[in-house]
Amino acid sequence: MKKFYANLDENITVIVLLFMLSLAFINVIARYVFRASISSTEEITTMLLILVSTLGSGIAAKRKAHLGLSALTDLLPQKYRKFVDFYANVLGALISVILFCTGITMAANEYALGQISIGLQVPTWIYCMFIPIGAASMTYHFGKVAYLSLFSGKNPVHIRSDE
Repeated sequence: MKKFYANLDENITVIVLLFMLSLAFINVIARYVFRASISSTEEITTMLLILVSTLGSGIAAKRKAHLGLSALTDLLPQKYRKFVDFYANVLGALISVILFCTGITMAANEYALGQISIGLQVPTWIYCMFIPIGAASMTYHFGKVAYLSLFSGKNPVHIRSDE
């Protein structure tokens, strides 16, 4: 159970992706076999894609899998690579904090307006909360990798935050 919680964002992503796949599959079967589509599946899968995307960015930060321009950093001595890697991850964390704050503001505005989704007729602030949830994951993982890159004796390119 401890390992499940250690990789909570990955487990949530897998569960959500399986749900999205099942929902899309059921909708395809309904469309071609019964000649009737389930109208709300597109809304659900679109909104869950936001959650999967933002959580996936956090997972990529944890695995140090974000795209980077290593052609320049490979030319630097090892002691400077740590600082470049640290600042790159700090910038990623700052951008994630901005995304978090923007997502909270957007969700608060949706809540204040009382806006309801078209297909399911649920409050849209619920969907908007997927952005700050994913951004919190991104911020945590960028911050952790930044800390590890600065205070670990390992090559920053090969550090994994789950080590």
